[in-house]
Amino acid sequence: MRVPRVTYRLQLHRGCDFDSAARLVPYLAQLGVSDLYLSPILRAVAGSTHGYDIVDHGALNPELGGEPAFGRLAATLRAHGLGLVLDVVPNHMGVDPDANPWWRDVLENGQASPFAGFFDIDWHPVKPELRGKVLLPILGEPYGTVLERGGLALALADGTIVVRYADHTLPLDPREVPHVLEHDLDTLRTALGGGHPDVVEYQSIATALRNLPARDGAGDEARVAERQRERAVARQRLGRLLAASAPVRGHLEGVLATYNGTPGDSASHDRLHALLDAQAYRLAYWRTASHDINYRRFFDVDRLAGLRMEDPRVFEATHQLLLRLVSRGPVTGIRVDHIDGLFDPAGYLGRLRALLGTDATWVVVEKILAAEESLPASWAAQGSSGYDFLNEVTGVFVDRRNRRAMLRIYHAFAGLDDDFTDVVYASKRFIMDTALASELNVLAHAASRLAECDRHTRDFTLSMLRHGLREVVAAFPVYRTYVTAEGTSAADRSAIATAIATARGRNPTTEPSLWDFLGTLLLPDATRPEHLQFAMRFQQYTAPVHAKAIEDTSFHRWVPLVALNEVGGDPVRFGVPIAQFHAANLCRQRQWPSTLLTTATHDTKRGEDARARLAILSEMPGTWDSELRAWATVNLANRSVAEGRAAPDRNDEYLFYQTLLAVWPPGAIAADGEVRERVRTYLRKAAREAKVHTSWVIHNQPYEYALDRFVETTLDGDTTPRFLARFVPFASRIARLGMLVSLAQLVLKMTSPGVADLYQGSEGWDLSLVDPDNRRPVDFASRARWLEELRPLVDPPEDSDGARVRALGSLLATWEDGRVKLAVTAIACALRRRLEPLFVRGVYQPLLARGARASHVVAFARRYAGRVVVVVVPRLITRLTSDTRPLPLGPAAWPDTTLEIPRALVGAAPFRDVFTGRPRSAQVRHASATLALADVLADFPVAVFEATERAEVGHASSVRRSPHTGR
Repeated sequence: MRVPRVTYRLQLHRGCDFDSAARLVPYLAQLGVSDLYLSPILRAVAGSTHGYDIVDHGALNPELGGEPAFGRLAATLRAHGLGLVLDVVPNHMGVDPDANPWWRDVLENGQASPFAGFFDIDWHPVKPELRGKVLLPILGEPYGTVLERGGLALALADGTIVVRYADHTLPLDPREVPHVLEHDLDTLRTALGGGHPDVVEYQSIATALRNLPARDGAGDEARVAERQRERAVARQRLGRLLAASAPVRGHLEGVLATYNGTPGDSASHDRLHALLDAQAYRLAYWRTASHDINYRRFFDVDRLAGLRMEDPRVFEATHQLLLRLVSRGPVTGIRVDHIDGLFDPAGYLGRLRALLGTDATWVVVEKILAAEESLPASWAAQGSSGYDFLNEVTGVFVDRRNRRAMLRIYHAFAGLDDDFTDVVYASKRFIMDTALASELNVLAHAASRLAECDRHTRDFTLSMLRHGLREVVAAFPVYRTYVTAEGTSAADRSAIATAIATARGRNPTTEPSLWDFLGTLLLPDATRPEHLQFAMRFQQYTAPVHAKAIEDTSFHRWVPLVALNEVGGDPVRFGVPIAQFHAANLCRQRQWPSTLLTTATHDTKRGEDARARLAILSEMPGTWDSELRAWATVNLANRSVAEGRAAPDRNDEYLFYQTLLAVWPPGAIAADGEVRERVRTYLRKAAREAKVHTSWVIHNQPYEYALDRFVETTLDGDTTPRFLARFVPFASRIARLGMLVSLAQLVLKMTSPGVADLYQGSEGWDLSLVDPDNRRPVDFASRARWLEELRPLVDPPEDSDGARVRALGSLLATWEDGRVKLAVTAIACALRRRLEPLFVRGVYQPLLARGARASHVVAFARRYAGRVVVVVVPRLITRLTSDTRPLPLGPAAWPDTTLEIPRALVGAAPFRDVFTGRPRSAQVRHASATLALADVLADFPVAVFEATERAEVGHASSVRRSPHTGR
């Protein structure tokens, strides 16, 4: 298997297409990237900025340049020796009825569509009016209002009668079209004569359509095929007739006008209403979706419908192009999007591996792991997309000792006393009562049907079962379990037991046997296939509830330190001990050595360097508290009153200050228009996600206006000079310290077990916020120019005259432009290329620091085939620096602190730092050797040393002897 060294994620869209990507390949090759990693490239909804709303799995996206441009990109990648990693989206499709032919066929033919089984549609839903129909919640107002205002109308399109609404065109069930064709038919007969060939053909078409097999022919392949064939013939005949006969076309247009009615005349819309009511879809106001939707969605996004990927027909139909790209094209790896949305993730990965060839293609999955959760070992994948590493490495730079102080500051400022667990519980219940209520209702009815089958459980009411399920989901400790016919893992049993026990404890007055019954449903035995089906459907529900309630709601309601409020993060876990970071890396090295390591993605809430800055706040709670209070006092006049309450509330104001610190441009003394707009847009989005004062469903305009006004007047108003006089010095300090954290986390990512991933532009400073902010254009021209200038630093390390140290010193002195991060990235990429086997298969060995600053360093070694790399980075940097010592270098920062190196790692040649090029000698004491951190980190704040193992080179002749022991 070809495992990438370093991947580079690029977000494609109309403004950044295949040819744009091809132009970047030389730069990426020079940077040291091994694989270009693209967002989805299949045909998506027109104008898509992300590509996850695929409408055709058999075609490349024409907006990206289609097959010709992709061919040019493939050729360029081959010429530069780069691989290509694709983002594959098996869980859902975009269901724009004009763009997705499969979905349009379902709307036209219902269960008689050959694609009816492709989408995860409940054709027998709880609401009887939806039996055999798909709820289509696309209307901007209630159905009756839209209909009688003339918002829905019949029209001719390419010789076919369609329904127009806004920019949508919807098909009609062909068996219902004769009602339209035969309306006022006598007028046409009178005009042309009953025996006229055009009239005869017109009537014959209507008869043919009426005789089509009905929509209830699901499962009868012959009837489905007949309906498809004869419908197409009739449509062609009608198109030819309308094109050839102006009288017939004129007559039909008049009929359509009659059907469309007169705005304001309710009765005139009855015919159209009756026709629409007979379709395989039910048009509805978009707000009905949360309670009545009967197809599985991507979370609560109505325009993304779930696919039944467990059906082999669906898998085959959606993966043929992918197979071609892997077998004949440049594709070397795959990232599987939203694996938790699938009915059977393990089964999907098994089929994918069989399709692509056993162990032939590198595959990682987008899986968000809770604390202490592991990726299922049986999955046919090389690892996850890296959120676990992201949160571990962030936690390394958070000072755990100040957790209580930071919470006291937050609670006092925001006026809140809830802990995060309570916020999550309330958020989960809120999501299940609103956005994802329909799915819970379906589960409750399914549980009720199963309860009725047993005399011991038939007395459980629907209300009791819905309540019980809601409480179990609200208590679920992980995104989902993976119960299948193959059995249940110990991890799954533990998660379900924990959820049921927690739900039982929260609801002491609930009938105790209810929890036992739910346990039998969620942990079914092999003799109860109907229970297994329920359990597997339940698993598809807990993941979106967990994500919506935590990432999209709780993370915006509870914000003591938003560096921790990241995808897959747990804000309760305030910091990660060094030993825990090492343990996680050791586990990865043993079990998932080819997993992805990331610190920023298209889905992260904040850019990696924005997050690094905010971690610094955990080191200085006292200073943070005093600054907060000073800023709030200055900005008190900028708050407004919205609907009788102060706006923004203190929680949103607290988030505002953290956000401003995160994105403040290095060296800036004022916020320009771009910064103000980015912060304003973000805070409005965050407030809607929190769903406290406003939401995406109902916009509370007074509150949102007050929030906008606060941002504008704070950053460009009468109080701005006083605010900035206090804010800018603190922001500058945080930015400088955050720069050091950024370099340290970058080095850890580039040297830990796994495949290092770079998000577009993050080789420079990444101070972005959540999308769409993190998809802003990147100035690649400047980066390419800088990289060329930095080429001497990227060459193998050697520095006899100190030129490298002086160059690095210059980059640190001008760190604001981002060149120092680009240099570290390129040097680390070059090291991974030079010692690729070591980073793919090398042993991971934690190293111990001793002395006054031992808790301020993370260090480890990687070993393979006689080669050694030693990694040393600082942490909790505030105490290592001062106003007069801005960098944590030399004896002043590292007094009496040493790093222990196993003697076997100390070869004849000295350690050589890949950044400075300078050699460093170890002092041997007994069975180990030591490196003085004042020496290791004398010239640059991070260090990575290359060396050879003692076993390979024999006696370590250049090792400095200890004067005290003579050894």
